[in-house]
Amino acid sequence: MVGQSPSESSTFPRTCCRSTRVPSTPALHRLEHQNWIEAEWKVSELGRRAKYYRLTTSGRKQLAIEAHEWDRMQHAVSRVMKLA
Repeated sequence: MVGQSPSESSTFPRTCCRSTRVPSTPALHRLEHQNWIEAEWKVSELGRRAKYYRLTTSGRKQLAIEAHEWDRMQHAVSRVMKLA
């Protein structure tokens, strides 16, 4: 799954972001706590243990909400920049 974006794959390894020797980030813990992602330990393509994360159904819904809000913000900033 390394090299694929989350939209191309339903799971992505923690190793794409951090070493497996470093504890998970607080942001990932928050996402798990909110049930937006779930984690699973697997063996990576390199033969090492890696923690893989998957968006849950509620995580996909939240992602759609956040993407919509981002688009709105980006559009608003673009309009302001055109005026400058």
